Amino acid sequence: MANTDVAPSALEDFATRLRNASSGLDGTDAPPHPPEAEEASGLLAAMLSNTTSHIDEIVNNMSAAGDAVAEGGQVFQEIEANNQRGFDELQPE
Repeated sequence: MANTDVAPSALEDFATRLRNASSGLDGTDAPPHPPEAEEASGLLAAMLSNTTSHIDEIVNNMSAAGDAVAEGGQVFQEIEANNQRGFDELQPE
């Protein structure tokens, strides 16, 4: 079995970063002006427009991912605490 080393603060930080990124994208109604890229300008404009049209889905998924990471971290901590209590109970007095 592989060793597992999880830093709860790292999980919470990652969850926060996902939620903040979600909040930062929320409310994006129109695509930004495409950069001047000669022949590729039209393609970039289409890509930005397509991405913007799906921004609500991206925002929801990033927020849900942040929630899932945070919840997973809490579950991990609870399981670790229960396991530790179980080992402590096995110790002879």
